[in-house]
Amino acid sequence: MIKLDPTHFNSRYSLGFTYEELGKPELAEIEYERYRSLKKRFESMIKE
Repeated sequence: MIKLDPTHFNSRYSLGFTYEELGKPELAEIEYERYRSLKKRFESMIKE
């Protein structure tokens, strides 16, 4: 079983936002994609 901490989602999203503000859209998109992936995994675990 994988333990996911919901605050991890927030940190990934915040990191993406920070990269966007720094003018690094490529890095921002990577972090946003990690956020979406973690969120999707978390939601699927809740449904089970």
